[in-house]
Amino acid sequence: MEFTQAEVKNKKRKKLSFKLLGIIFIILIIYMIYWMYFKETPFLTSESPNKVNQVEIDEYGNSLWNGPHKVNIYFKDQSRKIVDKEQIEVANTMRQNGQNQYELNWQNDKQIKITMRYEHKTEVIRYDFSTQEVKRSSALEQNF
Repeated sequence: MEFTQAEVKNKKRKKLSFKLLGIIFIILIIYMIYWMYFKETPFLTSESPNKVNQVEIDEYGNSLWNGPHKVNIYFKDQSRKIVDKEQIEVANTMRQNGQNQYELNWQNDKQIKITMRYEHKTEVIRYDFSTQEVKRSSALEQNF
């Protein structure tokens, strides 16, 4: 059985289209993995009273239902160079992560207290820019 030139061209075209669809599918899967687990999105920023230091909170990763599972907190100096970083687990099950769940209070230009009220617990971070000391505490509670 001999194939005509048109049939051979058609087979080649089908193979090429399947390869192209496979490549597009793989690219989509890779992007979904990146978006769900690695994408970092700026979320909240606060500067000290005299604009000497800065704290930036970024959402890390995404979820299809209720937002990210983690946030990264960056502590930056005058030149906006990252001095320290903390990663916090977001303790929300059914609630979206919102800016109203975060309180950033500067005691002075060198000290900040960050209170994060999630659905199942409250996390408090105190950071001192002069000693680069992080004090972290959490309490399990229902914050509905």
